Amino acid sequence: MSYIFSHSLWSICRSKVVLRDVQKWSRRRISISAVALLLFASQASGFTDGSPVPYPEFGAVGRISTCTATLITQRLVLTAAHCVCSYVERTADTECRSRSMFRITGRSRQFIRGDVRVHPRYKKGIVESTEYDLAVLELDKRADTVVEGIEPIPIERRGYTPIKGTRLTLIGSGSTGRSCSRSTRTNHKMIMKVSREPYKHQFTFKDQERRPCRGDSGGPALNSRGRIVGVASGGNRYSGVSAYVSTSDFYNWILKGR
Repeated sequence: MSYIFSHSLWSICRSKVVLRDVQKWSRRRISISAVALLLFASQASGFTDGSPVPYPEFGAVGRISTCTATLITQRLVLTAAHCVCSYVERTADTECRSRSMFRITGRSRQFIRGDVRVHPRYKKGIVESTEYDLAVLELDKRADTVVEGIEPIPIERRGYTPIKGTRLTLIGSGSTGRSCSRSTRTNHKMIMKVSREPYKHQFTFKDQERRPCRGDSGGPALNSRGRIVGVASGGNRYSGVSAYVSTSDFYNWILKGR
């Protein structure tokens, strides 16, 4: 979306902070109404209270674009759909990348390209579609041909969804600190309990002091077996609620595309 300012309005908006924000949203081509719709589904941002995880522990957790992503087989990487899609004002529709690359955390020069597959029912800017906030990167080559010894983290079997009170390990590679202001080049982990029963393919955590930060979107939630049961979708820092999409509900689609 393009913003057209009159000379008088431009003179009022000389503040660097204001200009930076305007330019940021202009580049993203997101309208004010779309921003409002994305309040709950905004990108989950490393953790406020996470512990650093030096490579190679959880070496299968890396990045796609500015988000966290996880190698689940030697040829598949799992992340959130909003990490590879954008809302386009002029068409009022969602546009997603056809190609992207998976970068190994701790191995900045090692990456693998692949084709992007987004869940067909996901629409960016539509709150009701956040329960389908999943994307898979189908790699051009096996990951272990690029990073020797890398071990994928498998997703849990179909039919398993964590219930209220379940303790899960959350992994992310985003910012850290109470205000999510410290950048990092390592993965972080945080253990939290599911705050309510699953609803519409999602489960949530609620804690205003301990929550995901910018860049944790797409990161995995692991159960006691070390398997992925959810993907970070979004959150609201004011309420402290963080939402994860249940992967077991989409087991066949993630692994087989159907």
